[in-house]
This record gives sequence, C-alpha cells and structure tokens, in this order.
Amino acid sequence: MPGFVKHMENNWDFPDAGNGRDQIRMRLNGELAFPFSILLGRMMQMQLKKDLRSNLEELIHFAETEQPHPRKIKVDGSAKA
Repeated sequence: MPGFVKHMENNWDFPDAGNGRDQIRMRLNGELAFPFSILLGRMMQMQLKKDLRSNLEELIHFAETEQPHPRKIKVDGSAKA
C-alpha cells in the first residue's frame, strides 16, 4: 500500500435476493494522509468509482454467461474468446 494511504478497507456482503439469486454489496472505505487527502482525494474517488463500475459490469457478464467480458478479452490477449 502506498505511504499516502492511511487506511483502506473493503467489505463484501452477499444477501439472498430471493428466487435463487443473490445480491453482492461491496463497500470500500479509505483514508489518505494529509496533504494527499486534499490534493488527490476527489480525483481518486472519481477514478475508483469508474473502475468499480467497470469491474462490476465485467463480473455480472461473467456470472451470467460464464465467459470473460469482451473488454477483458481485448485487454488480455492470452484469454480465449
């Protein structure tokens, strides 16, 4: 973990959504050291939100199709389509 990160915590929960389905809830909490919290905090928050949305989309695709998301195949040339 980089020195400017004071604390990082990631919690996952998988409650039953009924009809044989589950939900996935993930909460990421972090704290940056001063002055990085002021300089980088908002930018890191926006980038993490973007990355998490993208990763969630890829996870849903994999769970529903048992195939890697096309974006993953494009990035990882070794993955078989």
